Amino acid sequence: MAATAPTATTSTTGRSVHAPTPHPGRAPEHAWHAVALSRDLRPGGWLQVCLLGRTWRLRRDDGGLVADPPAWAVRERFGVVWLAPACPRDVPLELPEHEDRRFVRRWLAPTRAAGPAGPLADALLAVAQHRRPAVLREPFRVRLDLRDAGAATTVLHLLHPEDGDSTRVYTGVYLAAGPGRPLPGPDAVAAEVARQQRLLAEAVSRCARWAAHDQVT
Repeated sequence: MAATAPTATTSTTGRSVHAPTPHPGRAPEHAWHAVALSRDLRPGGWLQVCLLGRTWRLRRDDGGLVADPPAWAVRERFGVVWLAPACPRDVPLELPEHEDRRFVRRWLAPTRAAGPAGPLADALLAVAQHRRPAVLREPFRVRLDLRDAGAATTVLHLLHPEDGDSTRVYTGVYLAAGPGRPLPGPDAVAAEVARQQRLLAEAVSRCARWAAHDQVT
């Protein structure tokens, strides 16, 4: 069963944030999906990934990335491998922090959660409310922006709907100390990565509890 993309947009700052209105004929197949971290697909290597109930074999050769069976396209952006099963109709992801030298970036190890992508996105937003960031939510993506006295933290969760019963999530953490300040040091980066790992684990656990409750009721 294919996962259903979340379409609601919320903000923990008390104001509404509206994502682009979905195309009337849009389906999950007509979107770019994060399916792996670039570092996990080495030259000459291959990966098997499941997306929306279908299985692809990805390989990296001299000509770039190849998907088998053929997809509409496969590409890399922001250190992530993206696959579009059919012609994409979604809004391209913008992440200016990735090219901004003031930011230090880290990708957490991918995590798998039971259930479809929608409830996991809800759980990520629910957990994030404790830190009151500004939140922009789009299908299969959750972006959290925190600003404090010039320092900036951007957390990007990319949800990979394997099928109706399983979702992987790739989490990128981008840190900047603020104008005129040196880059965040290793201790600060490690502390924020550990914090995001705890929040992600809490969201995955919450999603599992929701799924168990739904089975009982």
